[in-house]
Amino acid sequence: IKPEGPYQLAGYSFGGLLAFEICKQLIDQGDVIEQLILIDSLSPALIHNDELKGLSQQQNHGLKELINMLQKTLPIDAEKLLASMADQSDEEQLSQMINVIQKTGISVEEDDIQRYYQIFQNNVNAMQNYHPDATLEINTLLIKCNHEKPENIDSSRFNTLGWDQYISGKINRHEVKADHFNLILNPKLHYENMRLYVNSS
Repeated sequence: IKPEGPYQLAGYSFGGLLAFEICKQLIDQGDVIEQLILIDSLSPALIHNDELKGLSQQQNHGLKELINMLQKTLPIDAEKLLASMADQSDEEQLSQMINVIQKTGISVEEDDIQRYYQIFQNNVNAMQNYHPDATLEINTLLIKCNHEKPENIDSSRFNTLGWDQYISGKINRHEVKADHFNLILNPKLHYENMRLYVNSS
């Protein structure tokens, strides 16, 4: 960790909120932020926007996100599994998910899954309760997946995922052909482009 700035900070999904808050606190201490990199991270304004509940839930619903991520690498029917869990308690859902994973031949420890799921839920709670009270003038790179824009959201606001409400500096935006999960589950497909975006911003 550099003891002094200028700093470059980056965050994916929920990590973008963390990176923004760290920038705010560093600036408050007199440090210099060279660049903030947000990777498909919704701003607080869009997380709390009723018109975007579907998109924000894709990014912050712990159980659904975990199952969707597993589906990318394991032969799991996420839709069927989630439907079967509709009326179950958290403990029953986790137990069933572990059982399904083990049936694929993958050895998993229940404690590891529970710990991972709890981290997800803690992130969800933090995300839903984060309301920054500042606008930062920082150079920002936004790497955004090609989400379909909801009808009732202004195009310019959606293009920045709402960060123009919190960032008064320049926002350099690049869109990648990927969904929120594939962006990190298949990093080799996108790493080179993202590296070029960072180096050119």
